[in-house]
Amino acid sequence: MRLISAVAVTMILWGQSHAELLAHHSFSAEFSEASQITVRGVINRIEWVNPHSVIYMDVNQVDGPPERWKIEAGSPNVLSRLGLSREALQAGDEITIEGYRARDGSMFIGGRRLIFRDGRRVFIGLPASGELDPSRPIQHR
Repeated sequence: MRLISAVAVTMILWGQSHAELLAHHSFSAEFSEASQITVRGVINRIEWVNPHSVIYMDVNQVDGPPERWKIEAGSPNVLSRLGLSREALQAGDEITIEGYRARDGSMFIGGRRLIFRDGRRVFIGLPASGELDPSRPIQHR
């Protein structure tokens, strides 16, 4: 009986302390389709993690220091199936990201497309709700 109680308490405490790690969100809860954005900068680091990979990039400003942007992309498995390997993206690479800005206005983007310096384009996320063709150009408003 003590073993069952100990296991139950451990599971409850682990669940509470790791709830954020297990949480997942919908696109529209985090990002706004009305706030389409394109940023160009240099990759600072990449986290190849589930459920979403994350690219951190430094974007130069006309006046002031570079801004650090966070871009959410597909999982490592999804990116691999779309043709984007870990070797293809490295810290120091200059890239352009098209996507959707976070609803809270922070420097956080739901990535849609990554564009390499040589012009190659790779879809990196999930289409926005109702979007059927992720290959079509993003419409800037």
